Amino acid sequence: MSQNDYDGVVDKLRLADGNLFSMPITLDVSTEEIELLGIKPKARIALRDFRDDRNLAILNVEDIYRPDKNKEALNVFGGDEEHPAIRYLFNTAKEYYVGGKIEAIDRLMHYDYVALRFSPAELRLHFDKLGWSRVVAFQTRYSLLSTAF
Repeated sequence: MSQNDYDGVVDKLRLADGNLFSMPITLDVSTEEIELLGIKPKARIALRDFRDDRNLAILNVEDIYRPDKNKEALNVFGGDEEHPAIRYLFNTAKEYYVGGKIEAIDRLMHYDYVALRFSPAELRLHFDKLGWSRVVAFQTRYSLLSTAF
């Protein structure tokens, strides 16, 4: 996600083009990774599945930026320090985000719930067949199988 899209999503729940987008999708990297891998604008980076090292996509780097993690934690996740995403953001996510356009090469292989996995295009086609013009999605704070229940 480019910095313009990231800022729009964190501030207004909108991509730079105005489309609704509720949560930033980011690729975090460290200073060391930037230097080691030569990440810079106009670079092309292969994105791989860590399980079998298959190339999934190419990221065409547009920008590298330092996110405002405090603002992201507050605006996206409500600021609760116990929220798992906020803990991840401050304790695990690296200091920079890399943004750019992605070119798909291959689909991620899933071995569970195969009958329930659809691409966005497949879901749009399914919704069209059902005659649905509006669809709402909801993300729960905890999974339904969480020990919180």
